Formats: sequence, C-alpha cells, structure tokens
Amino acid sequence: MGRQEESRRSTECLTCLVVTNIPTPYRMHMFRNLHEEFERRGCTFKVLFMAKTEAGRSWRFSPRDFLFPYTIAKGVHLAIGRATWHCNPGAIMDILRRPPACLILSGAWAQPTSAALTYLAALARPRPMTLIWAEANAASIRHQTGVIAHARRHVMRRADGFVVPGRIAEDTIRETNPGAASRFLRLPNMVDEQVFGRSVQDLRPQCRELRTEFGLTDADFILLWPARLQEETKGILNFLRAVSDLFTPQVKVLIAGDGPDRPAIYDWIRAHARPNVRLLGQRSQEEIVKLLAIADALILPSLKDHNPLTAIEGLWAGLPILMSNRCGNWPEVVTCRNGWVVDPGSEQSLRDAMRALLDSPHSELTRMGMVSRGIAEREFSTQLVVREFAEALLDARRDYRIQ
Repeated sequence: MGRQEESRRSTECLTCLVVTNIPTPYRMHMFRNLHEEFERRGCTFKVLFMAKTEAGRSWRFSPRDFLFPYTIAKGVHLAIGRATWHCNPGAIMDILRRPPACLILSGAWAQPTSAALTYLAALARPRPMTLIWAEANAASIRHQTGVIAHARRHVMRRADGFVVPGRIAEDTIRETNPGAASRFLRLPNMVDEQVFGRSVQDLRPQCRELRTEFGLTDADFILLWPARLQEETKGILNFLRAVSDLFTPQVKVLIAGDGPDRPAIYDWIRAHARPNVRLLGQRSQEEIVKLLAIADALILPSLKDHNPLTAIEGLWAGLPILMSNRCGNWPEVVTCRNGWVVDPGSEQSLRDAMRALLDSPHSELTRMGMVSRGIAEREFSTQLVVREFAEALLDARRDYRIQ
C-alpha cells in the first residue's frame, strides 16, 4: 500500500474537535450541520466549550439546540472588565492523552486554554493538525503593536493553518502575522436560511399588519439596524450625526439591540432625531424575522465589526444592504448591485450612500434585494458551506500526514 493511499484511509474516520469559549445561538446551526456532514463521511465532529456562559453573554438553550456531540469543560473562569478568561487544565490533559486528528481552536486566541493547546499539541502523540479559527479584521484589531501584538504573532506561528470566514480575515492574518502557516480553510459564517430566508418571505404578504404591530405605516421607509448599543464598535451616533438631517418624516431607523451606551444614544435621539429613530431594545429571533420582513433595507455602518451575521441574515431576507468597509465580511456580502459600502470615518461617504439609498425607487430596491438573495444562495448556503469545508479539511489532513 502506497503512503498516499494509507494516508487517505487514515482520514476516513478522523475526529475533528473544536474548542471554543461558550455556546452561542449563532454557532449552534453551524455546529449541528458540520456534525451531520462529518457523520455522513464516516468521521466525527465534536465541540468542547470552555464554559457554560460568560458575564453579559447569557442565552437560554433547549436540548434540541445541542444536536451534536459536545462537552462543557470544568475550569477556572476569571472576569476582567468585559472579558472572561477560561483555563481548563483537565480538558487540556484529556486532549493531550487522546488527541483528535484535527484540533480547531476557536474564540479569542488569547484564551489560556487555546494558547496552551496551541503550544502543547506538539507534545501529543499522534500530533493533531492544529488550526486556529480566526475572524481577524485589521480594522478591528486594538493592539497593532507592542507586547500583545507580539504575543499574538507568537501564538499564530504555532498553528498548522487557519480557519477563516472570508478574504479580510485571511489578508489580515497574512499581513499581521509574518511567519505564520500559509494554509487557509474557508468557513463562512452562516445562518439558518429556513428562518431568515423562507420564514421572512412567508411573512412578506402580511407586511401591512406587521408594520401596524410595530406602530408603522405603509408610507414609512424602514431602515433596520440590528446592533449592540456600544458606540466604540457600532458607531450609532457617528452615523446618525452625519445623516439625520437627510431624513424625511417617513424615514424610520429601527435599531434592534441593547448595550452599555443606551442612555447616551437615547438622549441624543430624543434631542435630535425623534421620531425618525427608534430604539427597540433586545428582540427575540421571531421578532427580528418580522422586522426583516417589513424593512426596506438593512444598514450596518459599524466603526468596528469582525464578521457580523446580521449582514448574512439581511442577504437571506432579500434586502439591499448599506455596510461599513470595517465589517469583516463586506467583500462577500455587498457588491455595487445589491447595496453600498461606506467608510464610517468619512461623513461624505455616509451622506452620499444614504442619499442614494433614500432616492432609490421601490423597484430598484426590490431588484437589489433579489441580488442579495442570490449572493446568499451562492456564498452562504449551509449545505454548500459545510460540504466544501469538510472536503477542504479532509484534504488538509491528508496533506498533513504525508508531510
């Protein structure tokens, strides 16, 4: 038996283990479908969570959400400011004793558990192929130089490759981590297209009733902005200060989300933009689906945003999208045919795009929404994404063993 044939057979039943911070609603769909795809190939896909929850990030889950093999590890969890750091020595030892064929480290690179595994995986026998799952975005990196940047590069160089959602993440890793591995596997973020695609389309015929439910009328031009109320990242006041004078009485900006800067944002809106802008607070998935069904466009003019899933939800909902060039997935989400890419640091850029959006006739917005839906089907189809990722991972593992 040749070496390549032996390697091919050895990967047919491989185990892939993802280590990540905590369970989150936006990852459950991905994990479930990756598990199903790997299972179809005779392989095993597992997830190890470092903790059940973190401060400020608490969600309710039902058993049906965990339709994939998983473990919630025991460990020490230290909250400092807005960050929580996880150390799971028992889980690290278990992984070293029974290493998977492929180890994918997700979440923050600086998590003690992730950093330790990046270094210690080399001691496991057999040695797993170790990949770092990174949503890197140069526009959102806080520490470009100094001790933290040096430590990040040191950790990145230990990996055998990277799992990235798109072009900006790959370019950022290449540019900021010289000497790191050159293997990149694409795994675009994905959402449940049945929820954000079909369910939204099914609700569209009820648009008038749904608008009434939210205190809106047929004449209103609705811009939906799902965003955490945190000015440093989402730039809500930065955007509103630049464009609010362009709003006619019919323009309604609906901001769905909550966060630490709600009081300041609320006070500014009350003084300058009422009743054009409404803070809706945190909304359930069911309510977000309704809002997508009544919206005329989705806006995401963020100051910093690694890889927002709300943009992908907007694509599946068939909406035109106005999006910041500091969002990590803008190259995959927006073209000149389905929306506008803005520079949130340029008031002129924000105003030009907003004028173009507000001046677009309904027929043009409908056409743009159809383009968005086509992008979703080509680039973010769950079945396509998980199949291509599984194939790429198996190929990478075979190459890794042959080396």
